[in-house]
Amino acid sequence: MWAAGGASRSAAPRRRPSDAGAAGLRCYARRSGVEGAIHQAVAVTGAPHARYRGSAKTHLQHVFTAAALNLTRLDDQRSRRASDRSHTSQLERLAYTLAA
Repeated sequence: MWAAGGASRSAAPRRRPSDAGAAGLRCYARRSGVEGAIHQAVAVTGAPHARYRGSAKTHLQHVFTAAALNLTRLDDQRSRRASDRSHTSQLERLAYTLAA
């Protein structure tokens, strides 16, 4: 049985890389890049999960998703626009109004 606040809570910080060190920053950069790519793939295809069952069909879906993502990135690069930059956070909007 699991107890809240027990040994598992104290072990969690030891498993994480240090955020202050260079190794922690490299780990965070890698994770950020992977999560960004996954978010972009879901945004392009509109499917957060595999549509098919079975490894062959799922692999084919992943190949087509990667191809669509590469074509989207190529189009963005050729037209010189940043992908997925249509959203402006509330903090950015506030900064714009305060700066004006």
